[in-house]
Amino acid sequence: MRFLIAVLVLIVGGLVVSCGPTHQAPVVSEAEEAAEAAYQERRAFQRWHGQHVRVFNIWDRLAAANAEFCPEKIPAVGWWVSTPGGVSETLRGEYVRKFGGGDIPRITYLHAGGVAEKAGMRAGDQVVSVNGVVLAIGWNGQMSNWRTWKETSPLKVEYLRGGKRRLVNLTPVEACKFNVVVGPETTVNATASIDTISVSVGMLDFLTSDDDLALVIGHELAHHTEGHIAKKMQNQVVGAVFGAVIGAAIGLPGLGYSGGTIGAMAFSKEFESESDYVGLYYTARAGYRIDGASELWRRMGELDPNSINFGSTHPTSAKRSVALSRAVREIERRREAGEPLVPKRRHPVVEKADKGDSFEDRMN
Repeated sequence: MRFLIAVLVLIVGGLVVSCGPTHQAPVVSEAEEAAEAAYQERRAFQRWHGQHVRVFNIWDRLAAANAEFCPEKIPAVGWWVSTPGGVSETLRGEYVRKFGGGDIPRITYLHAGGVAEKAGMRAGDQVVSVNGVVLAIGWNGQMSNWRTWKETSPLKVEYLRGGKRRLVNLTPVEACKFNVVVGPETTVNATASIDTISVSVGMLDFLTSDDDLALVIGHELAHHTEGHIAKKMQNQVVGAVFGAVIGAAIGLPGLGYSGGTIGAMAFSKEFESESDYVGLYYTARAGYRIDGASELWRRMGELDPNSINFGSTHPTSAKRSVALSRAVREIERRREAGEPLVPKRRHPVVEKADKGDSFEDRMN
């Protein structure tokens, strides 16, 4: 038995040796690898930070220019505050090197020409409190205690710079209350959920123009202001109940799930077309160029040729391109006529006096 084991070891050893590499690759020392890793981490952080700054700059303009259409609003001062804990472990070292460490939230982004920047605040400042309330940072780096501030009142901000305590009064502007995040997906996509707009890394790489990116974010904002997410959920519930009732009657208990899926897809294409149209107005109101909207969807068609003539939940890229071209001309005519840039409703009615009503309630 020992002899057989020895022979087997020799055979396996010979096979391993014979299947190994046949060329000598350059030898890299641990120090060289560590230096290269540090360089790549710096580049990765610069890219990560640049992507967020780009999205936040566009969002700040859109959110302030279209606050009147948003059912919920927040006081905005044009900053983004976070702590090292809100950054991935790989990028945390670069974050600390650029902005500093500690548990007190730091400003990592300032909107150009925004309230905070005009008041002299800088990136790296540590925000201790606002109106005497210690700043609370959520998992995604956004302020989770914004409800403690009143929209119309000035904010007394206590902050640290170079270890010295400072005070400044900021008068915020009204802005749409939605979270905006950069998603890690490499696919070209942007989504709107109940309270969040997400733009993928793939979309940022695809859209090199801020005007085009504003069109995409404006589209997602329109999903929120027009109540599409809630309507889809309601349609899903109705479809599920209807399907369950029919399924029970004919002996197919799983029909409720199918009914919910069908219900959720009801008016899906119409919602997308409405968001294209309304979002185009939002983009124009924020001061971005919209004359490239039609070309954007031609590029989308190039990216996904199947979308040119077929769309299950979205209109075809061909239809969206033509519709947006017409909408651009409509907005240009209204600009020339000095008319307010407000999207046209099918059945406009007199606005209610109650300020608590949403824009959708007022116009439907």
